[in-house]
Formats: sequence, C-alpha cells, structure tokens
Amino acid sequence: ATPGADGHDPSADKAVQVMQRVRSAVRRSRQSPEQLFQRFCKSGGSNAQGPLLTRSDFIRVLGTFEPNLEQDYVLQLWRQLLAQGSSEEGLNFAEFQRWFVTGDELRGLTRTNS
Repeated sequence: ATPGADGHDPSADKAVQVMQRVRSAVRRSRQSPEQLFQRFCKSGGSNAQGPLLTRSDFIRVLGTFEPNLEQDYVLQLWRQLLAQGSSEEGLNFAEFQRWFVTGDELRGLTRTNS
C-alpha cells in the first residue's frame, strides 16, 4: 500500500488490527502459549533454538482466525513479521509470544518503510 499525503500507511493499521484480533483469540484460548505454539507448528520447521512457526503454519493459523484475508496480504504480513525476527525460516517461541501473546511487537508494524 502507498502511504497517504501525510506519510501514514493505512495498511499498517490493518496489520495491527489483524494481529490484535488474532492475539485476542490466542489469549482467550484455554491452552498455554507453549501448547498453542506446539499446536501451530505443524510443518516441522526448526532451527538450533527449537521449533519454528513457518510460513505455511502462519498461513494456516491466520486463515483459521481471519478467513477472509487475501493470500497476498497474509504473505505481506508474514514478511513484516520475519523482517523483525531472528530467522528467515520462521518465528521461534519467543517471537511467537511477542507477536501472538503479549503484542509487544505490534507497534513495529505501524512504522512505514521510507
């Protein structure tokens, strides 16, 4: 998306809203963050630190919580999350917690890439 005349990127707002809705659903779950992470990591991705939430896992999870999102948008959001992570293959548990449980990283989505 193109920033408006004021430099504000409306797609950043949408990204934050989507992640906030997903985070709310995750927090309402009766499972611990660790249990959810293990459930979400179905593709078998891992690195030296342990299991990873991969792109295919992310697409599946977001599709569960936000079934009407366009595939291109989901992939754009995935790239934004990865760009702020430690691995190009996926999100580790600490990163999953920051995005999906505490929401600490959500403010990073509002930054424009200028």
